[in-house]
Order: sequence, then C-alpha cells, then structure tokens
Amino acid sequence: MISILNEEIKIIKKNIQKKIINNKILEISDLIDVSNIINILNTNKEIQYNDIKIVQKDNYFVIDKNINKEIIEVLNNNKILNRYIKLIENSIGLNINETIQSAFIFYFILIDLYNFKYINKDELFEYLNIVNNNTNTLNRNYELCLTNNLSIEINQTNTNSYIKGKNIKIKEDIISLFNEIGLLLLEIPFNCNILELRKFLEDILAYKNKFEINNMKFNLRFKKIKKYKKDGMFFVNANTIILDPRDIKAFKHELGHFIYENNISFLYNKTKVIPKDINLDSFKFINNKHKVEDYNLSSENFAYWFEGI
Repeated sequence: MISILNEEIKIIKKNIQKKIINNKILEISDLIDVSNIINILNTNKEIQYNDIKIVQKDNYFVIDKNINKEIIEVLNNNKILNRYIKLIENSIGLNINETIQSAFIFYFILIDLYNFKYINKDELFEYLNIVNNNTNTLNRNYELCLTNNLSIEINQTNTNSYIKGKNIKIKEDIISLFNEIGLLLLEIPFNCNILELRKFLEDILAYKNKFEINNMKFNLRFKKIKKYKKDGMFFVNANTIILDPRDIKAFKHELGHFIYENNISFLYNKTKVIPKDINLDSFKFINNKHKVEDYNLSSENFAYWFEGI
C-alpha cells in the first residue's frame, strides 16, 4: 500500500498549527503530496490508499471509493460544495488534477472551509481525524446530526414514502406543514405522537408567519439530549436544530440561533430587521456555556432576546 499523505496525522496537525498561529493560508500540499500522486499515476497507472483506488484506463481515470455522506452532511455549505459538485457526482472522464480532487475531495473541501472561515481550527482537526481514521462514525457531538436507526427521516426526496399505513390524513398534514415551513429534513422517533407533532409543526409555521421569516431551511431533529443537560441545540455548520422530544419548548431559542447565524431578516415592531439591528446590551452574559454547538456569546445573547419577544 502506497501512502500519499505527507506525514502522519499528528505531524500534520503540528504543521497546520504553525501555519494557523502565523495566520497563513492552508494549502492542499499541507495534507496531501499531490506531486507524488501524479508521479505514481504516470508510472504505475494505479494508486491505492485505504478505501480509495484510482486506476488510469486509456485516457481517463476510474475512481473507486465510498463517499462519506455523513461528513458531507456536516460540512454542508453550498458556496463550497458547488465548487466540487462535479467531482462528487462523477468519477470517469476527469483530468489528472480533477481526479485527485475527486478522490481526496474531503481534504480539498476542508482546506476551503477553513480558509473561507466556515470552520475553525478545532473543527478542521476533528474532520481530519474522521477522514484519516477512514470511518463513517463522527465524533460524539456530530453524531447528533445524523439520523439514528430508531428514527424516521423525512427529507425533500422521500415525503411520499412517509404517507402510508395508518393515520394517512395526519401524515399528509405533516408533510404539507414540512413543505410549507420549508424544512430540509425532519427526524422523528418511531414512537412519535404524530398528533402532537402536527400541532408542533403548526406552531413553527405560526412563528414563520408572525415574524415573516422567509428562510427556514434547516434540519430539525428530535433526539434525547438530557445527558447534555439541554432541551435544545443548534449546530451551526450542520444547520441543524435538535430538540429533546420530551420537552420541545426550547425551539424558539434555537430558532433565534438559526436566525442570528444566518443573518436572516424578521419582523419586529412592524419593521423588517436583521440581527445586527438589535441592541443586546441588556442581554450580556459572563460565560458561554454552549461550547458543544460552537457558536459565540453574541449568538447566545440574541437567542435569549428572541426567545422573549
């Protein structure tokens, strides 16, 4: 097996740390020896690294790999991913540089995400560990942003499959509300009370209409999170609100985080405003206790303020 990483992950971290301290832009060469890959392909016509295999056939390349969709979900940011969508969807007929980007796409995306300041250095290292460990299991925090096997996932592509079995009318109402709100994904436990779920989605739609929020495109997941001593969470990079199904009152607070982090306009005192228009002097806190979700104190201040209006 030919390793095409410059060095082991711990050494990589030290090198990246030096660049971060010196405020230097990270390059893909900090993670991958691209020139070595090209040399190998030009001589051996084949490369193998963990579950990634690149084979040159005639004048094109074939890539055999498993896309880690969980990482793509967590790193979901259209501005970045649009640059790579061709390379995610295709594995044949690419030139040598596109082939390398396609095969090691997570490294390229991570570098872009960091340099464009969509993720911080700690998240960069977390994702590097995920990629280098060759696993589909995310760290403990980001596992919350994945659908577990005790839940039903409703998304933009499978709404029809949810409307079957018993309680068809209620399920149709739920899908109608899902679409009207504009949710990207809804994760609900198998033992969910669908009458209560319908009522709750109606409440969300009422918030959307009351505050004239045009964009409510986020993932909404119901998970038992009392062990985190929380009733709700908002993960910025995963664009995900998580609520404990046993106590869903935290939704408006988490919606405040979504509005703040995405700079979304809303109606306040009969005027459309954005978060930075709000004076939060009376909502300053000494400590930020929300390190799990990784948003700053200003976001927390705004969420508390929004919760109260």
